[in-house]
Amino acid sequence: MHPFPIVLTLAASTGPAALLGALFFDRFVLPGFLRETVLVQVSGALLVAVALGLLVFAVLRAARVSRPPGGILLGLGVALGLLPVAMLGLAHAAAVAALAALAALWLLPPLRRATPARAALAALAAPAPLLLAWMAFAPPSGAVDLPDAGAAPAGGRPDIVLISVDTLRADAVADPAAPLPALARLRDRSLWAEYALSSSSSTRPAHFTLLSGWSALMHGVAGNEYGLRADVPMLAERLREAGYTTAGVVSNAMLRRGSGFERGFEVYDESPIVRRGPREDFEEQVVRRSWWRWLGLGEFPAAVRAWLHGSGWSVIHGDSGNGRHTTDSALRLLRALQAQAAPYFLFVHYMDPHAPYWPPEATAGRLYGSPEIPQRYRPGGILPGEHRMLVQLGEAAAAGDAQAAGLLRQMHDLYGEEVLFVDAMLGELLAQVEATGRPTVLVFTSDHGEQFGEHGLVLHSNSIYESLVRVPFLLSGPGVSPGRLPAPPQLEDVAPTLLACAGLGHDDLPGRDLRAQQLAETGHVERYSQWIAVRDGRWKLHGLLDRGPDGRLRVQATALFDLAADAEESTDLLSGEPEVAARLLARLQEAVARADTGAEARLETDPRHLQAMHELGYAGEEQ
Repeated sequence: MHPFPIVLTLAASTGPAALLGALFFDRFVLPGFLRETVLVQVSGALLVAVALGLLVFAVLRAARVSRPPGGILLGLGVALGLLPVAMLGLAHAAAVAALAALAALWLLPPLRRATPARAALAALAAPAPLLLAWMAFAPPSGAVDLPDAGAAPAGGRPDIVLISVDTLRADAVADPAAPLPALARLRDRSLWAEYALSSSSSTRPAHFTLLSGWSALMHGVAGNEYGLRADVPMLAERLREAGYTTAGVVSNAMLRRGSGFERGFEVYDESPIVRRGPREDFEEQVVRRSWWRWLGLGEFPAAVRAWLHGSGWSVIHGDSGNGRHTTDSALRLLRALQAQAAPYFLFVHYMDPHAPYWPPEATAGRLYGSPEIPQRYRPGGILPGEHRMLVQLGEAAAAGDAQAAGLLRQMHDLYGEEVLFVDAMLGELLAQVEATGRPTVLVFTSDHGEQFGEHGLVLHSNSIYESLVRVPFLLSGPGVSPGRLPAPPQLEDVAPTLLACAGLGHDDLPGRDLRAQQLAETGHVERYSQWIAVRDGRWKLHGLLDRGPDGRLRVQATALFDLAADAEESTDLLSGEPEVAARLLARLQEAVARADTGAEARLETDPRHLQAMHELGYAGEEQ
């Protein structure tokens, strides 16, 4: 007796069974990762089959068995290949056992006559090893294909590109002398503002405003714990109905499928999502239920992850430079869109400036001085730029710790290195947009800013001060006259402006077409959770929202600031300017009453979303 018949017979039956199991995982457990699932499930099963075959040979040889039991080996191989599926539950386990028994009974006679040559032939003829070899050199999954858009509609409508950079303060890009060459070139040909006004200080409310044109009061999404109501029409839906091909690339778990952001997009690529994203789901759902995990190899080295996931491996490895994968995905979509005749709408969302501040090697060290950070600010030895360190520094600085305040300024520099990296990624996108010469309208903006000790606060989603609601804004393209806007635009203006550029109506939206440069400053309402504020010229009134005994929203004024004289909002004039406060409070109450229709945004219950909120630093927000 020779070991090859045993090993190859086991491999020949294990491989196809593992392939069937991989197809099951891709269909029912985590779709979209067929290549990676096949590689992990089949290779792990084949490795175990080889090891088990050698063990069986040793046992049979010690027992002086001359002929290996072919049917038993076949059933054992099928069971090995399908065992990960069986681990999904009792029903799956019963199905696997029945399939293994039937296969063993059906092929028992031919396998009893198995010789080394026949076993080798069976192994070579089995599709699993060949498919495994082919998939090893195939590109990573997660790439999405555009549908055929057909011919371009009449009217010569321009292409539209909307770029949103998460957590990007307006002052991070406002200085023309800042080392941001791509943004400087874009500003030279853009209609721009020193800052635009966001509707909120949190990702979901602000992005729903950006992608719908509805204010935060209108759509009712007060924080990241809410999803969008089905009756809110999205910009992508309107453009798609008008003949645009629509595609999006997002990198924040708050924007993942199921939230409402994907509505209207023919292609919605969420592969760059940082943590709780699809590739991390793959590691958790598929690798955890594979032979690799049971062999103690569930945590793959960086080189293996890079081979499995391509540039997207950084989504699992960490946040550093995740914009690289976002850009790769956006460029692939952009080239496919530009190859079609129809106009397109492409939404690209970058995550990089969001905490933790981990700039990639390309920009690390250009601004941050790497100071020695005392252990009292580093609970558990965490790295600079992580959430817990930022919170620790913020609390110490708010208590009067001068060293902590200085270190927060250093963290601001670390954040700035992330912005430098985003500028480099933006340069690549702009080069591809310009490569074809197609008329393209482009908007560059953000959802909210970030705090570095202002008002004793750090991060975001905890106030609606100016440092959080001021975001960058640049608009370029055909029909846009470069120059500086005379008044701050609002995120509510983006959707109407882009619809107008496409020749579409927007009378149902509160915003304006910003191409009419002589726009006067209008009032603006900002909301996050229970915090709310209204701006009217130089004045800004802060308040708190709650529901009265009648169930209706009501407002209580908490502070008044003169932004013309006090942009930092450091001097409260609520008691000193009672007439101004009363006028703004009445205006705010009117806006709240008009928007309070009783229709509530839906509360998210997906445990993956709640976990993502915790990992992104929004612990407790779901309450």
